[in-house]
Amino acid sequence: MVKKSANSISFFEDKSTISFSAFPNPFSNYLTIALSSTSTSPTELILSDIQGIILFKKIYPPMTNEIQLTDFTYMRPAIYILRLNHNNMPKTFSVIKEGF
Repeated sequence: MVKKSANSISFFEDKSTISFSAFPNPFSNYLTIALSSTSTSPTELILSDIQGIILFKKIYPPMTNEIQLTDFTYMRPAIYILRLNHNNMPKTFSVIKEGF
């Protein structure tokens, strides 16, 4: 189930998985990815452009409950794809980079 609001997108799954929120969306200088609970296994984050070119990729260790991305100087205003993989349960959604 996907729940959308003006400033974030959340994914809700059964109780065996973690849900994620990304905010603010649209973003300009920073993006926060909040996990519904502290992860018990690694979480992979991939940020790519609409053509699938990977701009950022990192695996976060267990015990992560929030991810802060803060350097977007290399990105132009556009729609980007954010993919999170936790417990082999990938979640993919779009985020919008605003212009100044």
